[in-house]
Amino acid sequence: MECELRKSESLRANFLTLYGLHFANILLPMITLPYLTRVLGPAEFGVVGFVQACGGYISLVVEFGFGLAAMREVARWRNDKERLGRILAGVIGAKCLLGLLALIFIFALRFSVPMLRGRSEMVWAGAFWAIGQGATLAWFFVGLEGMGTVARIEIAVKAASTAVVFLAVRNPSHSFRLLIIQGTGCFVAMTLTLLAASRRVPLRLPTVPDVLQAFRTGSSMFLFRSAASFYTLGNTVILGFYAPVLNVAYYSGAERIVRAMLGLLGPANQALFPRLAHLVKVDKPRAAQLTNKSAVAIAGLAGLTALMVSVIAPFCVRMALGPGFEKSASDLRILILLLPIVALSNTYGIRWMLPLNLDRQFNVIIISAGFLNALVAFLIAPRYADLGMAYTVVGSELFVTIAIFIFLKLKGLSPIAVAHGAASTAVFKD
Repeated sequence: MECELRKSESLRANFLTLYGLHFANILLPMITLPYLTRVLGPAEFGVVGFVQACGGYISLVVEFGFGLAAMREVARWRNDKERLGRILAGVIGAKCLLGLLALIFIFALRFSVPMLRGRSEMVWAGAFWAIGQGATLAWFFVGLEGMGTVARIEIAVKAASTAVVFLAVRNPSHSFRLLIIQGTGCFVAMTLTLLAASRRVPLRLPTVPDVLQAFRTGSSMFLFRSAASFYTLGNTVILGFYAPVLNVAYYSGAERIVRAMLGLLGPANQALFPRLAHLVKVDKPRAAQLTNKSAVAIAGLAGLTALMVSVIAPFCVRMALGPGFEKSASDLRILILLLPIVALSNTYGIRWMLPLNLDRQFNVIIISAGFLNALVAFLIAPRYADLGMAYTVVGSELFVTIAIFIFLKLKGLSPIAVAHGAASTAVFKD
């Protein structure tokens, strides 16, 4: 009983820490967003949004799914310091190799995108920002369910970066400085996190077996993240090829507001994922019950938030983006539907299917949605621009959620059924 109480307190502590960190992550960018849209203007803000969307693919390559896959391994081996040291070393070595490979993509991007020709400073600043985003080591402490130190590091570094943005970005020609400042913050946070990790496990140089094991561990999650990028990062990139820069700005502005709100789901995943990865092995019915309770709470709150934002969309756009972005309100009303949809797909996909090691089946669903999204996006972008993209991404996420429910139902693995079956068995035994 005492052990269960400690576990419950640990989970609550992680929730509070992760949500405290995330509120800071939302608050600080939302402080700079109104400033940047006004200082840079819609056209230059559209360029920044396009560069960050392209940079997201570089970040995706460097991150390689370790944020989930390596976190799951850390959660499983949390009491084995030697194994944890090998996991950390392998991931760091893999990230270094991937960062070098990402340079090939950067060279191709520099010459192939009309919007970026003659903008070398934006290309390289975006690359620096993207590699920094992918280099994070926070997953290590999330897996250990001990985020206090890292949360303090992340908040302090991002607060300092936010202050520098106000000092250094003063007109549209300074847009590349935004990416350099944010990228520097990422690398500083990574270095401090590594120093904190050295107090928990012995640091070691990566070996070839460590790196190869890291790639094997992260490969399935990389496949998932890559497919999901088709309807997260990919739509902004596709829009940049086919639509005027102002339409990219309208979509990017609305998407930033929604992505900030979707980020509220991240701490729930991070806090619950390692706990469920452990519980599924020792007590599957309890894991199912925790999954169902979190689905009701999180999806319900997400639905209410989406309804409220839909009603006050013009006000949100006016406050967050400012003059020139009025047309983003229509995109926002569509994209905000992602909030309850993603809440459900995260609960039953990431937090239930992945702890059950249903990586392959989950990837099939995500890849199918990714290809469907890409096909529709290429067809709809030239004619319907930003509004068409908004409908496309919502439709893709809805496809993912429905497909997950159907798969789990057909296989008898629905957490609702698992929890109900356990309850029925307990009643029968009584």
